[in-house]
Amino acid sequence: MTTETHEQQARDFLTQQLQTNAPKEITHVASFAGEPLENEGDMSLFRFNARIGNDEQAEYWVVSGQTQPNYYPDWDLPADDVYSLHLGTRFMLVMEIAIVHDVDVTKEQRAAITTFIETVAPGETVAELATAAIFRAGDDLLGVFRATIAGENVYILGLDCPPGIYRDVHLPPHVILRRHLGKLIRIEAEQDAAPSRRNYPPA
Repeated sequence: MTTETHEQQARDFLTQQLQTNAPKEITHVASFAGEPLENEGDMSLFRFNARIGNDEQAEYWVVSGQTQPNYYPDWDLPADDVYSLHLGTRFMLVMEIAIVHDVDVTKEQRAAITTFIETVAPGETVAELATAAIFRAGDDLLGVFRATIAGENVYILGLDCPPGIYRDVHLPPHVILRRHLGKLIRIEAEQDAAPSRRNYPPA
């Protein structure tokens, strides 16, 4: 599929979703090749301005290509992050990962998160560790927490989720998790695509 095909797909999707509020102009920003997820392939990202629902006129992203198209608020994210966000969103939808509200985080689990923080920021003061959101993925729990490290507010990902720390506290917890998962998916895809050292003769 070409960028032009991706653009037409994006326009058709926005017309279907937004109807009379669909933008007349969309701007191509970036394209990404590869197959990071099963049944997902080359994609393009476009920006547009629109008034959606009762919201004021604002900037948005739309992703199209060999994927289920979707649009997202701007969130001040660069194209690379939006691509990761889209991959994480697709993964969560396919795996039926959803937020849960009836889970209590144990003292042991909180201690494990604090231990992770200490490995990343040794010697720094950690305060106000609070649960932002918990998601269930089968038998696993993916936790998004807020904390203050050395006076700076951050998000921490933990429990059964590969850990991570992000400064983007203006973003909703689900966006942080989806982007985080998307980044992990891309890393794994790059590793799988890399030629094995076993294909080369010994030095």
